[in-house]
This record gives sequence, structure tokens and C-alpha cells, in this order.
Amino acid sequence: MDFGGYPCPHCGKRADNGKWVSSRSLSGFIQLMDHIILDHLEADKQFQRAQVRAREHPFEDHQFARQRLERARLPRKPVASAKDFLPNVSDWLVAALKEVPRIDSISESSMLVADDLVDAVRNLGDSFLEQRHYLLQYETALRETAMDPKWPRKRGSQVRFVADSMAGIRWGYKPTSSREFIRIMHVRKGRTIRRSDIDDGN
Repeated sequence: MDFGGYPCPHCGKRADNGKWVSSRSLSGFIQLMDHIILDHLEADKQFQRAQVRAREHPFEDHQFARQRLERARLPRKPVASAKDFLPNVSDWLVAALKEVPRIDSISESSMLVADDLVDAVRNLGDSFLEQRHYLLQYETALRETAMDPKWPRKRGSQVRFVADSMAGIRWGYKPTSSREFIRIMHVRKGRTIRRSDIDDGN
């Protein structure tokens, strides 16, 4: 599904006028995140580890070593390199979920809330088609988030709770882990967030 062109900031070259020209455009925000995380960061990091192993064990069976290098190109889950991008994905989801004001007024988690949340996502406007597709692709996790005992009771914090929970699902992070890594990232950047603002809203 094509959600519009997103140029990769890492692929391309600098033009004669000094401006960076991307040579690759991805069809959607999530595809861009996948490309940067998996094709640039994670693949390079794991391939480098395999090369170090090959240098440390120069007499290792050639076929086995080649298979090791090939496996190193495949991302592990959870994907470590995705952590730095979870706040960006969360903000991207918030932009869509804010279009449904009633989410921020749900004070308790339940199966009925899960149904209501999924229904709200299904009815997101076409301006947020990609966010809708992303969230519904992981509907099970979305429902589990709506039934999470740590669902916030503080009015106005529910949308962020959902977005933070769902931000890392694609790269193997459970909702609780996704929220915690986002909290850590914000603290490192100087935007201190109380744990209660994320966990229970009290």
C-alpha cells in the first residue's frame, strides 16, 4: 500500500549546489522507519559483529562462517536500533489518535474499551490512513493495551498511553517495554516525564 513518498535522509549524494539529494523514496512513514532501522542501522551493526567474529576465528569452517554472516543481516527482535525512533513513531500515532477526543476521556480499561478503541481507529479519517493501517495491523496488541491494568485514569493522558504502547510493536517491543523506552528517551533529552504519567495517569 502506497502512503506517499518519504525520502531517505541516508541514501543519495550531495548535489553541485551543496544540497543533499535522496536517491530513495519510501512509500510511507513506517517503511521509512523500517528502512533506516533495518537497512542502515541494524544490518550494519550486526554485520560488523559477524566480521569481528570472522577475524577472531580465521580458521572457522568457510561455509559456517558465510552462513553466520548471512544470518547477521537478518534483524533480531526486539530490534535494538529501533529504540531511538520510538518517540517519533509515538508522536506520529498521537497526531492521528488526537482526532478522536473521546479516547482521552476513557478512565478505565476493559473489553468494552478495547472494542471502542478499535472502532475509533477504524473510523480515523483518510488523512491518517497509514496510522489506521498500522494500528489495525496489530489489533491484538491494540486491544491488550486497552485492557492493560496500567491504563491511565488521568484525563488527557490516554492517547499518549496508546501511542507509546503501540510505537514499538512492529519491531518486537511489548507495550510495556515500548512505553518504558520512550520514557527513558525523553528523560535523556531533558524532557522529564513522571512514570505515573505513562503508567497509570495518577
